[in-house]
Amino acid sequence: MRKTSIILAIFGILTLACTLPMQITFNPPTNQAEVDLALTITAQALILSEASNERAQETNTPLVPTAQDSTSQSTPTPNSAPAAQQSPTPSFTPTSSTTMVSVSVATNCRTGPGQTYDIVGSLLVGEIAEVVGKNSGSNYWIITNPDQPTSTCWLWGKYAIVSGNQNSLAEVSIPPSPTPTRLSAPNTVSNLQGSGSCDDLGGGPGYHLHTVSGTINWKDNANNEQGFNIYADYLHGDPPKLLGSVSANTTSYGFSVITIDDAFAILVTSYNAAGSSKNASVNIPYNCHP
Repeated sequence: MRKTSIILAIFGILTLACTLPMQITFNPPTNQAEVDLALTITAQALILSEASNERAQETNTPLVPTAQDSTSQSTPTPNSAPAAQQSPTPSFTPTSSTTMVSVSVATNCRTGPGQTYDIVGSLLVGEIAEVVGKNSGSNYWIITNPDQPTSTCWLWGKYAIVSGNQNSLAEVSIPPSPTPTRLSAPNTVSNLQGSGSCDDLGGGPGYHLHTVSGTINWKDNANNEQGFNIYADYLHGDPPKLLGSVSANTTSYGFSVITIDDAFAILVTSYNAAGSSKNASVNIPYNCHP
């Protein structure tokens, strides 16, 4: 019974030691066998107590996540793919396979680079055309003709605003210069006709001054004249006097000539930058009373 009492006392002390911070005194065993038994029980109780404390610490200590380095993988969430399956988003630079051009000042479009080439269209401010080639040496772009979409023309680059991929444009050689058309003098008119009426102005002894007025008509035989010059020829050795001029495609002229009882003729020539045609002449009949 005494051993049992000692054991119960020791378990009671250990139990209270785990729950209450209080001191309990007891009578130590009196013989060696009881001492050894008490020490064994105490040691086992301490081992059980430490194990119990460790389990409590594991269950009561919150988990703190550690930072991951660049080589670690995070645990995927239900709505995300595993990190090993994700790929970086590629960067995208927009490019255009079509090169376009506009202008800050309205610019003519020609058959080649320079004013010696014919104008076949124009690119106005606010319009856009496709660029199909270039000639870097002359600073010209070959574009779709804004006025004739089925053809191309050459646009001066001074006022051009080009967008898109210029490096893919082919260099285009300059076409041969157009052969200038030689301008020739216009053809002479034909079927020149006319007549006049007379107003007597009087005069000195032996002569009378007359004003002869009338209209002449002719046939235009040219398509390149700039106009016609009309002269009066008094037929007495003096050079013809210019009466006036009319524009191209005109075929008549009203005249008024002062003469001294002399017959006279009207001359007509067509002209352009290359020169004048031969004269066409008609004598003007008139009847004046002395």
